[in-house]
Amino acid sequence: MLRLIYPSHYTLEQQHHEYVKLDNYALDKKTLFSKENDEYVLNRVITQGEKTERSSHTFPQDAMKGFISEGSNLLLMRLMVKKGLPAAFQAISFDSDGNLCKSPYTTLASKSQTISGEAILVTGIQREIESKSDLPTTWHSHFDQYGHLTSRVQVGSPAIMRVLKVPDPVLEDEFTEKPQFTKKKLEWEEDPELYSKYQDRKAELEDDHSKYMRHHPELKHLMADFLQFLLLRKPEDTLNFAGEYFASFSTRAVEPAAYATSSAPTPFPPSRTNTIMSINQKSQKKKGDIKE
Repeated sequence: MLRLIYPSHYTLEQQHHEYVKLDNYALDKKTLFSKENDEYVLNRVITQGEKTERSSHTFPQDAMKGFISEGSNLLLMRLMVKKGLPAAFQAISFDSDGNLCKSPYTTLASKSQTISGEAILVTGIQREIESKSDLPTTWHSHFDQYGHLTSRVQVGSPAIMRVLKVPDPVLEDEFTEKPQFTKKKLEWEEDPELYSKYQDRKAELEDDHSKYMRHHPELKHLMADFLQFLLLRKPEDTLNFAGEYFASFSTRAVEPAAYATSSAPTPFPPSRTNTIMSINQKSQKKKGDIKE
């Protein structure tokens, strides 16, 4: 099992199980490789006959740069077959003892392989693991033109793995369309679980808002002044009016020059019922008549 996380593409966890069962020989290898905080832990359990050995290794995260796991190795070689193998490509991997070592990849010459009586052209890739404590281990893997694995062999081993049937490119590579589902109206008020979550979230928000209001009593005076000013001016665009009103409290607001607003219109609208303003207007008219 291999899990990748994007965009950094590093392994979170890998489980590798390898076993060989013969008449007089049995070998079982289980490897668990996982990321824990800033380190990687490798746990291995090897059972050979009735003897079982356990080992554990720890690696820093910086030492795992360029690591190719067994799960991503197959995907990487399929990609190399379709896109081409880069020159002098080399990664790192684990050897049979659980040590980090170099793992170079090279291209093999194309050849013809017979599968179910049909000859097809396959491309080979060689993967080598340069062990620090043992001889290098080499695998030869061949793929058809669609990237399907057709054979795999470990150099020096008598066992050869081959496919028995030619993979069908139409069936193997065809992607099924996603099913289409009609949207249904969500009746969350009739769903007991959703309605219960709504009530819990509502009570949580109300409690949080009330707590904030208790810790900041100046908010009530601020909102009262704003509403009083809003009702006096009665603007058409209340949003723009609110923005201009609260912008004056900002520390980044530009302060006007002294006496620049002395000639600004009064914020109080003219009203016939305002006797003070009516008296002032009449007195101004009389003064004007006298001057004339």
